[in-house]
Amino acid sequence: MAQGCASGCKQVYWKVICRAVRTDSFIANLPIFLFILSCFGSSIGCNTLSPKPIIANQYHVPEELLKATDPVIERGKERPVLDTIGWIIGIPSKIILWDSRVDRHHISPETEQVLAQYIEDNGLQHVKFRLNQYAPIQDWKRLRKNKSVAWGWRYTFGAVSVLGEAILPGRLLGGDHYNPYTATVHIYSDIPAIAFHEAAHAKDFSRRDYPGTYAALYMLPVVPLWHESIASRDVVAYVEHLGSPQLEREAYHVLYPAFGTYVGGAAGAVFPDYADPLYLGGVLWGHAVGRWHGYQVPTDETYYSSRQAMITNSAPEEENGTETERFEAERELVDSEVSRGTKTQTSGSLPSGVVLSPQ
Repeated sequence: MAQGCASGCKQVYWKVICRAVRTDSFIANLPIFLFILSCFGSSIGCNTLSPKPIIANQYHVPEELLKATDPVIERGKERPVLDTIGWIIGIPSKIILWDSRVDRHHISPETEQVLAQYIEDNGLQHVKFRLNQYAPIQDWKRLRKNKSVAWGWRYTFGAVSVLGEAILPGRLLGGDHYNPYTATVHIYSDIPAIAFHEAAHAKDFSRRDYPGTYAALYMLPVVPLWHESIASRDVVAYVEHLGSPQLEREAYHVLYPAFGTYVGGAAGAVFPDYADPLYLGGVLWGHAVGRWHGYQVPTDETYYSSRQAMITNSAPEEENGTETERFEAERELVDSEVSRGTKTQTSGSLPSGVVLSPQ
């Protein structure tokens, strides 16, 4: 999610904005403000991260990688001093997403529980989830075993990614992410929506016939918007399926500004002279739109009745039944779309829809 913000970025960005609004430079910086206003205006009218589950008919998983993924979730040992330093280093990211749980370096049992539910619902038992854990040697072994990614990608981009995680450890520097070359999710934030988002990346990459090429495309300018929107829209669909207004609001409040960092970064790649104010503009746009959509989520008392009304209004007239029946039918439909072809793995068996890649 949002990373790479230098210390004191908030003051720097405000200075850039202040310089931009001066009369003698307003015309030169007009594209910045037009961009920000267009993003905000268009997003109020349409939901950029509208719910859309990732359809995974099957995953291509090497058998040896699946065997090496037990247990699916691992926690790093408690290191109070190290984790406190990491929390301090993560302050810029906390400011950007306006949430103190970003890069907290302590994942609560509640977050782990809902993440485990997402893993089961989507058949991601072949993916390793490291909660605030530093394990570069194990990740190198996973890199070798992940033969769903061609060796040319694994031993170039993949080797560099594992080396980078070893030299610049997330255990200290933070930065939730999914490594497609090792099929490993690294979580340092205690926010369910962020954990879901990284898991959604794993789901997205696992269904691809050429995950290495798909991962390499992420390195190109603007292209990450494609990957990030797919993962975020899947999360929005999933939290709606769970039926938790708190999780749904939280998803909007976090995912939109996080997506805004990529929007601002992409715009900055096109207009490098305005990279800083565009990045800030993207974040502010994300917060504004995310809060607006979060505000639209019904309260706890009216949440289910509102969702039922939405389903009733969108259902064909010939479909009969009570509102509760239609609501349950919709829940089942979303569930099938969220995890099509995947079911909870039982002992000694593979998740339905997982195809073992030839060795």
